[in-house]
Amino acid sequence: MILPEGHDPDTFVRAEGAGALFGALEDATGLLNFYVDQTVARHSDSPAGKSRAAQEVLAVIGRVEGRTRRYLLRQALAQRLGVSEESLVLAERRREFEPMERGGVPEETVTDFEIEVLRLVLLHPEIGANIFAADLGPHFIDPWARAVYESMAGQARRFGRVDADRLIEELESDQVDLVTGLALSDDGLADEDLGRVAADYIKRFDVRSRRLKARELSRRIKDAQTAGDEAGLKNLLQEKNRLLKENTLL
Repeated sequence: MILPEGHDPDTFVRAEGAGALFGALEDATGLLNFYVDQTVARHSDSPAGKSRAAQEVLAVIGRVEGRTRRYLLRQALAQRLGVSEESLVLAERRREFEPMERGGVPEETVTDFEIEVLRLVLLHPEIGANIFAADLGPHFIDPWARAVYESMAGQARRFGRVDADRLIEELESDQVDLVTGLALSDDGLADEDLGRVAADYIKRFDVRSRRLKARELSRRIKDAQTAGDEAGLKNLLQEKNRLLKENTLL
């Protein structure tokens, strides 16, 4: 039961009468619904604030007995946050994104740092300039993640920063689920040096791109050997050697 500020039951009855107290009791909400409202109110309305509130409440909902009760509480949380229930399921299960198409790209090259970069920008917009300066768009493998990144970069160019609510208005429905799920998840970087984290992700994109290029050069070298193309083979070997020298991780 929520009473006006400055009142406890005793002072409220004295000021408003017993009937008003009984009316407040009738309007009282359930304990967990009250907890949802109070938790959400303690955090900002930013993506990071919503993320922290969602994670706190989802942890409690997960301990509630009864699937139906958990479902209803998750619905109430989604309505209170102004997000889809599907996005809360994504955040709860920590399966933010599963690419539909690999486009023939080897499985090990599609790594989760593409998604982590998107999450970093959503939860920490102040780091966006570092990420977008690296122009990572062409280096994304998964088309959905690339589309979200390009929308973010375009928004940063136009408005100076990324805003999750404005971003959601620009995206397709599947991409909206991805963005909302990421905005409501937790990256665990509260005490980290975000500049260093961003630099690490950028380096991973660069290393992977060089590895993929080296793999493609190896395929072309093999084709040139099969075709007996001596001039082409010489050029390809020189190009691969230059690439290998540029990146000692290869």
